[in-house]
Amino acid sequence: MYRFIYIFILLTIFLNGCATKRIVEYKEVKVPVKVGIYKPIPEEFLKPCIPPEPPNKKLYVNSTPKRREILLGMYINDLFNTINVCNIRLKSIKDYDNKMKNLYKEEIKK
Repeated sequence: MYRFIYIFILLTIFLNGCATKRIVEYKEVKVPVKVGIYKPIPEEFLKPCIPPEPPNKKLYVNSTPKRREILLGMYINDLFNTINVCNIRLKSIKDYDNKMKNLYKEEIKK
């Protein structure tokens, strides 16, 4: 009978000893936090488009009709060039903005 109790106690201690869990030590791990970075539009894109000044009144009035047409044509041509430069700048602003949006979306996905 004592032998049975002795074996029972040893078996119980053995099973309980194997069934105990290891003590897990947790290590502190730094997790990088992704933050969207705002990048402002460069100043070169934000410069105002200043149209050229029209021809001088005295010069225009005192000119011959052919010269008036030339002055007016040159002025209109300068205005078109200014509009073209402004449109190119506007397109580059839109492209830059779309590029920044895509970069931000890619940062969020990672």
